[in-house]
Amino acid sequence: MNEQDIISLILGEPEDDFHGTVPSKDKRLRFDRLRGHAGALMHYTHGNLDIQEPSETRRSACLILDVPLPVVVLNEYVRKHFSMLMELSDSVSLSNAGGRLRIKCTVCGLWEE
Repeated sequence: MNEQDIISLILGEPEDDFHGTVPSKDKRLRFDRLRGHAGALMHYTHGNLDIQEPSETRRSACLILDVPLPVVVLNEYVRKHFSMLMELSDSVSLSNAGGRLRIKCTVCGLWEE
């Protein structure tokens, strides 16, 4: 696997020559847990959530949570969900998206074969 392959995994780009046949149950469970924590954060921060569901043509899946700025976390419950995004993801990117905090979380290796 070269550097471009790794970047494609993180970005969740479709791979022309890849077709997953055996899902990784552990990774799917991790992605489902990640989705739950992101959904809770969407509710409490009044953010937007976009999910790239697992697909047989991608080795990874991701979700993007856009949260209004400023982000102030005073609630332990909300803090726990933010920390779980970091813990469950293989890759996390934080960026500015039109005056919102964009959090992109990726889980790689969703397919064993």
